[in-house]
Amino acid sequence: MLSKTVLTAIVSLIGLCGVLVWRVREGRTAVTARKILIPPMGMATGFSMFFVRAFRFSPAQSSSPGRCSPPQASAAKATPS
Repeated sequence: MLSKTVLTAIVSLIGLCGVLVWRVREGRTAVTARKILIPPMGMATGFSMFFVRAFRFSPAQSSSPGRCSPPQASAAKATPS
């Protein structure tokens, strides 16, 4: 079995290779205004949730997997056969 240090180094190297491949592929395509402008605009509108109440989610609207209510039992409404 590999030690924790060796396993961490291997996973880090795999991540490094993935990022390098991604960067080389992205570097081969032309830079467009869309690629430059859309990410900052998306981040700016996402940040507005701290200032504008309409952009906020209430706890009832969030879909956190750990805090979901259980599904309603439809078997209780069914007629017995």
